[in-house]
Amino acid sequence: MSWLVVLRLGKGSWQQGFPDVTVQIGEDDNPRQMQLTASLPPAPDLPRLYRNWQLFYTALYERLGWRLRITFNETEATVTNVSEAEFHNICQQLKTRFNTWLRSEEFHPISKKLWQELAKKDQEIRLLIETDDLQVRQFPWHLWDLFEDYPKSEMALSISNYELVRYPAQKTPGKVRILSVFGNSQGIDRDRDRTVLKHLPGAEVKFPTERSRRTISDELWRHRWDIFFFAGHSSTRIEQGRMELDDTQSLTIDDLHNALRHAIAQGLQLAIFNSCDGLGLANQLAALHLPQSIVMREPIPDRVAGAFLTYFLEAFARGKSFYLAVREARERLQALEDEFPCASWLPVIGQNPAAVPPTWQSLRRIERHRLRVALCASLASTFLIVGLRSLSLLQGLELKAFDGLVRLRPAEQPDPRLLVVGATEEDLNQYGFPLPDGILARAIAKLEPHQPRFIGLDIHRPQVKDRNLIAQMRQNRRLIAVCKVSEGDNSGVPPLPGIPDQRLGFSDIVYDFDGITRRHLLSLTPTPDSACSTQFSFSLRLALHYLAAEGIESPPESVLQLKNIIFRKLQPTTGGYAKLDSRGYQILLNYRFPNVSQQVSLTQILSGQFESNWVKNRIVLIGVTAPSAKDLFFTPYSEGGQSYQQMSGVIIHAQMTSQILSAVLDRRPLLWVWSPIIEMLWIGVWSLVGGLLFWRCSPMLFLVAGGAAIIALSGICFVFLLLGGWIPLIPAALALIATGGILAAYNAYQNRQHP
Repeated sequence: MSWLVVLRLGKGSWQQGFPDVTVQIGEDDNPRQMQLTASLPPAPDLPRLYRNWQLFYTALYERLGWRLRITFNETEATVTNVSEAEFHNICQQLKTRFNTWLRSEEFHPISKKLWQELAKKDQEIRLLIETDDLQVRQFPWHLWDLFEDYPKSEMALSISNYELVRYPAQKTPGKVRILSVFGNSQGIDRDRDRTVLKHLPGAEVKFPTERSRRTISDELWRHRWDIFFFAGHSSTRIEQGRMELDDTQSLTIDDLHNALRHAIAQGLQLAIFNSCDGLGLANQLAALHLPQSIVMREPIPDRVAGAFLTYFLEAFARGKSFYLAVREARERLQALEDEFPCASWLPVIGQNPAAVPPTWQSLRRIERHRLRVALCASLASTFLIVGLRSLSLLQGLELKAFDGLVRLRPAEQPDPRLLVVGATEEDLNQYGFPLPDGILARAIAKLEPHQPRFIGLDIHRPQVKDRNLIAQMRQNRRLIAVCKVSEGDNSGVPPLPGIPDQRLGFSDIVYDFDGITRRHLLSLTPTPDSACSTQFSFSLRLALHYLAAEGIESPPESVLQLKNIIFRKLQPTTGGYAKLDSRGYQILLNYRFPNVSQQVSLTQILSGQFESNWVKNRIVLIGVTAPSAKDLFFTPYSEGGQSYQQMSGVIIHAQMTSQILSAVLDRRPLLWVWSPIIEMLWIGVWSLVGGLLFWRCSPMLFLVAGGAAIIALSGICFVFLLLGGWIPLIPAALALIATGGILAAYNAYQNRQHP
């Protein structure tokens, strides 16, 4: 989208001024968002200054050895022996006086508003000077300071009477068709221009071998053209442009009136006259309602004309807008001005205000087609990725990405409600393994005077011989033990004798196909032959007892809800899981890292090397943390599967207990996922992003923009994870990439079909 400024000068002249000047400011599809009126005072000296500039321009070029075809009245004086310094002074006088005129008090309401409004825009600005006065049209309006302040702006000329010619829509993408006519070639390098045109990407150029009125007319009638190009000599006499075909033949627009009108009706959008003094040609083409033209306002050396053609077509074909491509080419001519003064003053656009300037892609008729293809590719890649996901082909990648985001989360403080007593390698070396009953009884006896809320014993002990431990099992209502539910041919591990079901929890931990524990098994229904008959997990049993002491009741059987926190059961297709074994009541495990709780060794407890407040009102979990016990589990923090990064079973149970307590008491977020429908829409959105990026960007720029989009996607997923949300990262990124791949393959196919 670009901004359109139309400056209508109305009736008037340099001598009388312009009493009715109107400006309209708006967007291409809504050009009348703002309108102001003002006036411009008389400025009879400006046309005289410009005429002096023309005389000096011609004299300087002749002194430098460049013969220019320019016509003056016979009564006009000529200038001789002009120096470049004198010519530079004339240029400065003209520019200064012109801007002084535009800063006049009468014009101030418009100029002030223009600067105010355009300062807010960071888009292309097209400024149309609408006037029928030939002298005003010939004037170098690009000298206005406005264009220096807004580098994305460019001006064009238009006439007051215009209409939009509607031509048949071309649905099939193809090439930009250019009819290239070379006129009188004296002093003109035709091979250079021919080479530039031939090497345009996606262009089909026709060079008529015969230069005649009939040949050109026949070509305009027989075929559909996008661009008409003329290189040679031309001139304007009494507002009528004339093209020289050779030393004896010349053509006016009137000579080709019917052929050009037919060509415009069939889709001709642009005429480029890389020849001298072409404003008369532009005026006549505007009367035929041609959408756009490019002409030279004055006689032009061949090298300047060739450079402009090269610069413009390079910029236009690589995706620059029409106006900004002209401005870039015009400004690049400044590099030639040490040899060809004022070269950058010469090119000017003729614009039909009712027409939208073309792009190279729109001339190839692939802009809308590419958008349709991009949308179709986005839809196809969405269904492709969702299909692969449903077949669990992306599950491994999704879980790895989830682990990576989990590891990026900031550290958390340990849970103050828990204490872990871990039997270290040194403890096992001292007391033996399995730990003797008496050692466990002593540890429990050491903790009891310090009033722990509950003691969880994460040690399997099918048979107990120590009477003290048996008595503690039966009498200590704060002691909660574990058993293991049967699995396959394994009948499980029975609980410590004398422990009632209300103080018993299963220690089973579930893990994914890659051995990583990401889920929290809260409850299950044991088989009748299982040695462990409890339905609640060790962590849930500890948490429920703790919460009951806080006055929070146990959940109903159907849905696990504590206070107003609902622990939503995992389904077979949850988040990145496609075919999850969701038996029992499972939720995602939201680890607290790096330390779930304060931790002491068994020796510290037995020797009394701890403080009472470490134990009081806390849940104390006793278990083995020594690696030699092989009660270790991989977690999302076990990057690379290194054994030293594994987490012991008692720490896993502490993580699970802390998750329940923190969610209910601290409102720490549980991990949640979107519904399958929302996830599919999310994947579709990023697939569409990939399609739109490929539609608007070149393949190389797509790599950069696509990479930036994936980085942004990763950041969004990470922010959601901080809030507890596990949303699709890998499927969305693959959808974006897949859309780009589909479109790249399609473009390669199209290029083979239309090289």
